[in-house]
Amino acid sequence: MVKVTALALLLGSLGLFAQALLLTAVVPDPALVAQLYVGSSGMILGIALTVGTLVGTVTGLRRMQEEGAWLGLQSLGISGFQLVFPLLVPLGVMTLLQLGAAHGIEPAARRVLREARVEAASQIRPVEGRPLRMGPWSVVLQGGMLYFAGESLHGHAAAWRLEPEREGLRVVLGEGELTDWEGTMGAHFSSLATSIVLPRSNGPQAAEKSSGRLMEDLKKKADPRRHQAERWLLWKRTLLPVGSLLLSLGAVPMALGRQPITLVIGGLLLPFWVTVRFLDTMVSRGGVELSSGCLMVGCLFFVASSWGRWTAR
Repeated sequence: MVKVTALALLLGSLGLFAQALLLTAVVPDPALVAQLYVGSSGMILGIALTVGTLVGTVTGLRRMQEEGAWLGLQSLGISGFQLVFPLLVPLGVMTLLQLGAAHGIEPAARRVLREARVEAASQIRPVEGRPLRMGPWSVVLQGGMLYFAGESLHGHAAAWRLEPEREGLRVVLGEGELTDWEGTMGAHFSSLATSIVLPRSNGPQAAEKSSGRLMEDLKKKADPRRHQAERWLLWKRTLLPVGSLLLSLGAVPMALGRQPITLVIGGLLLPFWVTVRFLDTMVSRGGVELSSGCLMVGCLFFVASSWGRWTAR
């Protein structure tokens, strides 16, 4: 499980890190590169643990079967149910790690990643004669003067600076002219400031809050039930690790069967992911409790049916 989890974490974090690096629009300094990678790794940790738990369970049991260890255990009178008890120890440890990642590490990693992206974007420095895109504005530096253009306005400024904000950048311009494209309106300014919102990497702002802080915020709201997205996010941080545990338990009979191992893993992870995404879209209609119940009932039904068919053979 550990090797598979490490590989999934490495591949997933590299992909997310590349995406975050592209969204910064510039190549940041080494310290910010490290911060971007730490944030990306933290965000992907829960998924890596889920994949590692399932793949490790299936591959480990399949190896036991192929090497004859499972046949040897059966000859000693050990049943499949007896096999589950020692398996619960590593599965329980992995579930606890997933809970810790979901409730604490991932929210902190999202916050670290956003702050790193904002700080990296604030390092943007226009190069003489080279156009640069900054949010809705196109800018170019010529002769020490910064020229900028948007959908309805354009102008130039003799001085400028960038300041990081929570959601993006604050551009402060000094001593310049501002004109609309039709030429019917123009103005001189000594100081002008505007905010540029950076595209979010993924998820709502509530995803950056730890579960404890999110619960406190919900308690302060007049009617917490109206905030379905926040409540669903909080529930998912527990439901997904528990669902991953049930998925691995249900995979035990399939791992000891004859299906191709890739088909077993893909046939479990893909429906699980599709179901969660479907419930994400339906939670606003059916409510958090119904969506949570559907996910747990579905996982329990899978475990019961999988073991039921196996023991009936």
